[in-house]
Amino acid sequence: MTVAQYEAKFDELSRYIPKALEDEEYKLEKFKEGLKPGIQSRLCTWDFRDFPELVDKAMRVEKDFERNVHFRPPTRDAPFRLRQPPPASPLPAGRPRPLPTRAPPLPPGGGCGYCGKNNHSTSNCFRRMRDQGIPPRGN
Repeated sequence: MTVAQYEAKFDELSRYIPKALEDEEYKLEKFKEGLKPGIQSRLCTWDFRDFPELVDKAMRVEKDFERNVHFRPPTRDAPFRLRQPPPASPLPAGRPRPLPTRAPPLPPGGGCGYCGKNNHSTSNCFRRMRDQGIPPRGN
């Protein structure tokens, strides 16, 4: 909602709050609290004598925002915001990667049929035991 629209709504609703009609400072404070944060932050350091002055300044700040919206200086983190999202995974989302279904081929001359190493047999393969949830043997 623009400042002009907000002012019209504020005036309409302030009829139901007697304190807003009697106390100018209260009315100014409540109006400032309802403004957009960017406008509010620019007005917070100013003191206003009356309600029309506050509305006028808020409208000027709003116009300034509209004029400068395309000419904002780059911020320190601008390169991070301009990064492209990572490429989509070749697998559909939510599906786990398929596990290998075959063990590697046996090395020439024997060895482990599960992991393919030569220094042990399939029955002593620690990788097979780990993958199948078999507790390690004690020495």
